Order: sequence, then structure tokens, then C-alpha cells
Amino acid sequence: MNVDDPQTAITELQSLSAQAAAEGSGIESRRTEAFSMKPQLPDEPAVAAEVCFQAATIVTSQRESAHGASVRCHRLIAQLWSDYLGEEVKPVDVAQMMVLMKVARSKVGDPTHRDHYVDQAGYSGLAYEMVVSDD
Repeated sequence: MNVDDPQTAITELQSLSAQAAAEGSGIESRRTEAFSMKPQLPDEPAVAAEVCFQAATIVTSQRESAHGASVRCHRLIAQLWSDYLGEEVKPVDVAQMMVLMKVARSKVGDPTHRDHYVDQAGYSGLAYEMVVSDD
């Protein structure tokens, strides 16, 4: 995939997401395709764009089939953590704490492991989605 501007990447992502939703199958092949996609942007931001694009692809096309609806899952985790801790934890708190967990892994483990940063971007996006939708 050769992407000359971020808007084209977003359009491609929306197309893949719509295709995944319409077909309801073949998620793994699209995941493999998404992981191999490397948008060709002009300079330094290319790596950051690749990480964000990969996170967006995971969150919008494959995550739900593997883990269930993200907001529903975060609500359940928040309820479990709230019961365990004895104080309220909101779904957005879960997403933010998952970002922190990935930060900790990048500090203790291999700081060049791409998955840490892809997941941080994905959890940040989910957190923002929950904030703006009041979940």
C-alpha cells in the first residue's frame, strides 16, 4: 500500500473496516494484511503514522471478533476492578490504565518492541471514544 497523505490512509482504513463488517469473516487475513501495510509518507512522521494506522486497523477490524465489543469489555473490566478495589473504576479508566501497563512493559521489557506502542495508540483511541460518547 502506497499512501501519499494521511487522508488516503484513513479512507483505506474505512474501506477495510467496512469490508470486514460486511463480510464478517476473513479477519485474520485482513489483520495480516494490515500488519504488512507500511504507508509511504514523505519523512519522519512515517513511523508514527504506521504505528497509528496499525492500531486503528486492529481496533476497527479484528479486535471485536477476538475480544468482543471494546466498550462492553471495558465496562466489564471496570466493574470487576471496582469490585476488587472497593472503589469506582470507569471504562475510560480501564483504557488509560492499559496504556500505563503498556508503558511499564516498554520500560521493563524491550523498549523497541513495536506492540507496546501500537497498543498504547489503540487504548488511547478507545479512551477518547469512550470520553466523547460518555461511556
